[in-house]
Amino acid sequence: MAITSKTNIVKRVNWVVSLALKLPIRLLEAMVPDLASYRPMGTAAMGKVVDANLRVKGVKGLRVVDASAFPVSITGHLQAAVYALAEQAAEIIFADCVRPP
Repeated sequence: MAITSKTNIVKRVNWVVSLALKLPIRLLEAMVPDLASYRPMGTAAMGKVVDANLRVKGVKGLRVVDASAFPVSITGHLQAAVYALAEQAAEIIFADCVRPP
């Protein structure tokens, strides 16, 4: 389930805390990964805001090379995915610079 705002996170955390004394610990442990999987990303999603070469649509000379370019949510840690995106972006930018006119 995707969480889209801080208000939703607060509501869900409050709900979990209110049930903490009523539910078995195993059930609470099963709920925590869902709450912890929220990562801010996709605000400039590839395909909607940026193209496959990470260029912002409609803006000349601007690229997005961070987690906001991810088109879908990633539930794992973002560091490795952002590094991979940066490596790919470096190759894309280099290819654009050395491409003959």
